Amino acid sequence: MDFKELCAELAERETRVQYWRNTLKKFGLIDPKKGLGNKDIYSESDVEMFKKVQQYLKDGVPTVTDACQMIANNITPDMASALRTQLERANRQIEVLHMKVLQLRKPFWKRVVDWFKGLFARGLSQQTE
Repeated sequence: MDFKELCAELAERETRVQYWRNTLKKFGLIDPKKGLGNKDIYSESDVEMFKKVQQYLKDGVPTVTDACQMIANNITPDMASALRTQLERANRQIEVLHMKVLQLRKPFWKRVVDWFKGLFARGLSQQTE
C-alpha cells in the first residue's frame, strides 16, 4: 500500500500522516520498503501501526509521540491512566512520609517551644474574644 492509499484508508490529512510516519520510524515501529519512484510501500503490519496510533489518539492520548511510546512499551491508554493514578497516590504517600520525617528531625526542645507558643496563642485568642 502506498502513501496516498494509506491516507485514504485512515481518512486523515497527508501532513498528519507524514508526521505519524516520521514518529513511527523514529521509534522503529514501521519499516516501509522503497517502491517505484522512491515511494514508500507499507506492509500490513505498518498499516496496523498507523491504525493503532489513530485509535490511541481517539482514546485520549495527547500526542503522537506519547502514543508511539505506549505502543513501543505495549501499554494501552487504560493501563496508562491506571498507572497515572497509582503514581499520584504514591507521590502523595511520599509527601506524607517526607512531612513525618521532617517532624521527627525537629529537636525535642523545638517541639516543646512550639507547643507552648501554640498553647499561649490559643489562650490569648480566647481571651480577646
